[in-house]
Amino acid sequence: MDNHLEIDRKYYSTLDIEGFSQMMKDPSFCYKFYWLEAIVKLISEGVTETTFDAIIDEMIANAWYSVREKEGWCGFFNIPREVRMSDNGRLQFIPVKEIESLRDDGCRTESMTVGEDACLIKAGDGVSYEWKMKIDLTETTADRLEISLREGQGRRLLCIFDFAHAHLSVDRRNSDGWGTGISHGPLKLMGKKELDVRIFSDQSSVEIFTDEYRNNHSMNVYAGNEQNGISMRAFGGTAVLREIETYGLSLK
Repeated sequence: MDNHLEIDRKYYSTLDIEGFSQMMKDPSFCYKFYWLEAIVKLISEGVTETTFDAIIDEMIANAWYSVREKEGWCGFFNIPREVRMSDNGRLQFIPVKEIESLRDDGCRTESMTVGEDACLIKAGDGVSYEWKMKIDLTETTADRLEISLREGQGRRLLCIFDFAHAHLSVDRRNSDGWGTGISHGPLKLMGKKELDVRIFSDQSSVEIFTDEYRNNHSMNVYAGNEQNGISMRAFGGTAVLREIETYGLSLK
């Protein structure tokens, strides 16, 4: 049974203001601010009865929209995610399941072999999409796999899966005429038969999850809609991909 919150519009002057202010004093547990903001927003919309899930959904949306500003720097919109502890004690950052409600135009391919010739991928409109796949490490002979995202107009976001050195890099220096830098991270390949990859792209950001959500690269990419190409190339051999799923992402 769902938990419900019933809102009485009558004004009562019995709130322990001092106790309430003490509860909100410590910002270390900032979820309580999102909880209060969610309830205030629902009340302002004329809601008199709501569910626990509705409040949580509002909290997730408010947390996602938060953008920090410090010394001229603005953060980017991460996908809302759960943080879990895996069996081996490593943290996992898993996108919330509600993201799947945005999926449309789904496509699934069981297997694909990628060589040096560019292999084109269709995922939604090439701007807002989700892409899942597994790299078969037992069948892959390539030294590296290069994936170009938001490709067009001579620009691209370049992701390099370096199997020879167990390393993932994401280069955004030629992605949009604005972004700079390359992000780096290790790939845990030893003893594995496959490497999972999940990519999210939208109008202004790209996020790449690998290694059972324990490795995450997130960045702004301010590319125009004409940058909607996706391609792959393998070097030093071939890369074998399994269970390739692509979806467009759109508000219903």
